[in-house]
Amino acid sequence: MENKTRILIVEDETLVSFDLKNIIFNLGYEVIGVVRTGEEAFSKAFEEKPDLILMDIMLSGKLNGIETAEQIKKSIDVPIIYLTAYADKATLQNAKVTEPFGYIIKPFEERLLQSTIELALYKFKMELKLRESEKRYKHLAEKLKDVNDSKDQFFSLISHELRSPFNSILGFAEILYNDHEELTKEEMKLYIDSLYHSSRHIFSLLNNLLHLSRFQTGKVDFNPKVLSLNYIIEKNLQILKLTLDKKEISIQPSLGEELQVFADEAMVNSILLNLLTNAIKYTRRGGKIELSILERKNSAEVTIRDHGVGMTDETIFNLFQIEMSKTLPGTEGETGTGLGLVLTKKFIEQNGGILKVQSKLHQGSTFTFTLPILNRNE
Repeated sequence: MENKTRILIVEDETLVSFDLKNIIFNLGYEVIGVVRTGEEAFSKAFEEKPDLILMDIMLSGKLNGIETAEQIKKSIDVPIIYLTAYADKATLQNAKVTEPFGYIIKPFEERLLQSTIELALYKFKMELKLRESEKRYKHLAEKLKDVNDSKDQFFSLISHELRSPFNSILGFAEILYNDHEELTKEEMKLYIDSLYHSSRHIFSLLNNLLHLSRFQTGKVDFNPKVLSLNYIIEKNLQILKLTLDKKEISIQPSLGEELQVFADEAMVNSILLNLLTNAIKYTRRGGKIELSILERKNSAEVTIRDHGVGMTDETIFNLFQIEMSKTLPGTEGETGTGLGLVLTKKFIEQNGGILKVQSKLHQGSTFTFTLPILNRNE
């Protein structure tokens, strides 16, 4: 059953209000009340929330119809049609301030009354839709601005990160090109080592950018399969052996029983390399890193704990936001963009896992992630 339009009548002439009420009823509308003064109108409108108000301009009491409409519109969003026996220019000009949805000159015709009511209801409905659209587009515009601001910050970050290693490569390459005959073997080794690390930094950055681009376009390669988690961890520890030895950092793995997970191998390798490299970066020379695996109900839980410099709550909050992904230098000046951790979280979630971070400044950080485990009965 269709809900009837609920109308409040504000009219101080008894015969007019009685006649108006009957006409409104016969037209198929619901009259929720008939009041005589502005004060009564405000109270009734606030209480009943009508769909439309028919308001006489010349009312008894302290408030006239225009003043009453002003008060009502401050509290309630409702269309108001004025009833008046006075069509003079001054009255209509004063009424315009309240943005009425129509005027009906007394004495009124039934057909004109109905068309004015229907037009007012339609206009109000369209206004509500327009306001909603404006609100939605304003929200989208704000989001677009945020995206553009983030993009600008991101590109500024990337250009800064690329400039430094490129300058190093150009500088060392120029020295090797111009002075190679005069350089000692140790100097040559030093410059070549610097070239290698600068190139690796650029390669890592560009590789991370490629992966992020694929995530954003929905074109990421995802090929999950059964993997030995213990084997992958041992393989990545072997890859990082030279880096660990260089800072004299010991790593204490507690791998326990063989666990098989169902995940994308390339992503799992990237997750482990990023988290272990991050732990090494912020661990002081001669420090230690702990790595352990626990079997949960439906997942394998990997924990990497360092006893390095740690992080503040604010740093943790911004850790996985691309636009805020700039990281602090490592304990021996190691640099990075933080994109590796952003990708790590995406890779973990892509494989159905979760990543948790706990840290205390000057005490170290703990990164724990899960991967879906392969049921032993399968």
